[in-house]
Amino acid sequence: MTRVRSLLLIAFSLLSFVFLWNVSSYFKLIPYFPGMPSVFRVILKNYEFLASAAVVTTRRAMLGLSLGLLAGVTGALFLAWSSVANAVLDPYISLTKSTPSMALIPVFILWFGLVETARIAFVAVACFFVVFVSAAEAIPNVPKVYQWSASTLGASKGDIYRSVVLASILPHLFGGIRNAATLSFAAAVASEFIGAQDGLGYALIHFGINYRLDKMIAVVAIITLLAAVADLTINILRRTFLRWAVEK
Repeated sequence: MTRVRSLLLIAFSLLSFVFLWNVSSYFKLIPYFPGMPSVFRVILKNYEFLASAAVVTTRRAMLGLSLGLLAGVTGALFLAWSSVANAVLDPYISLTKSTPSMALIPVFILWFGLVETARIAFVAVACFFVVFVSAAEAIPNVPKVYQWSASTLGASKGDIYRSVVLASILPHLFGGIRNAATLSFAAAVASEFIGAQDGLGYALIHFGINYRLDKMIAVVAIITLLAAVADLTINILRRTFLRWAVEK
């Protein structure tokens, strides 16, 4: 009954959203706001262009997410491994993570130029801090008894960090990965605002210049859908590979 009730509430929420959207458009409660049918017609009419742009943005988001994930987890484990590295680097990382990611776009353009590398690097840095903070907060909470037991059985420090510490932080880490996955699309779109000739960010700017709000809303809807799919996919992976943690 609880699951049925949950599904009914979700359905009611979605129907309410559709109703309010179309009412707002019909009675012009929001200036120039298009109705949902208009948005769907835009997507169908510009399907090839929007699909191509979505593929480009998704590629940038996933490449940046992968690099940020690898660097974030590796960096957190390294700082936990070495007290010297932690003392030297942690203040700089703590200071840098407070910097708004969007403010770094011009810096990356200056460093790398208007090339693909700059956009992927920007997404990677944005995702890095989310994953790093998530991993760094989880590592100290790993029970010391797990590490002592592994050491007693002859495990090296590397084995302990790989097989005990990393495995123990995975349930918490997946929360950070989900946040980073949704952020990766926002970062990828933002990186396409400057100098890009493809992608959903470029499409958003292009339609905005021509005052086509219906097309802009269509692009925003696609970005939201892609981020939601990424979040859902990672949650499914978490439930599949960390069933023990989910059940617990």
